Amino acid sequence: STLTSELNAEKAKVATLETTSSTLTSELNAEKTKVATLETTSSTLTSELNAEKTKVATLETTSSTLTSELNAEKAKVATLETTSSTLTSELNAEKAKVATLTSELNGEKAKVATLETTVADLVARITALEG
Repeated sequence: STLTSELNAEKAKVATLETTSSTLTSELNAEKTKVATLETTSSTLTSELNAEKTKVATLETTSSTLTSELNAEKAKVATLETTSSTLTSELNAEKAKVATLTSELNGEKAKVATLETTVADLVARITALEG
């Protein structure tokens, strides 16, 4: 009777342990599935990270190249601005010369007109004297 009680108690323990073992096996398998999923996700993320690192390296190179090109263009702009300023000064000097020459030309035209009038008057007097 005591042995039967002990046997039944042991059977109950075994049944409990079997249930616990089955539950733990299910939980372990669920965790293994989670680990496998996490490993796949980690591998995918690592690949994506490496791809992004490559993109960043490419963009850094491109940025460096564009910065160099921008600086070269800035230097060209500075040179062109200086040239433009110089040419503007030269153009203004030439305009001043043209204005001076135009004024002198107008003065000479006036002298020619006066001389033409004088010559016409002299021709008229000579013609009158001869006639």
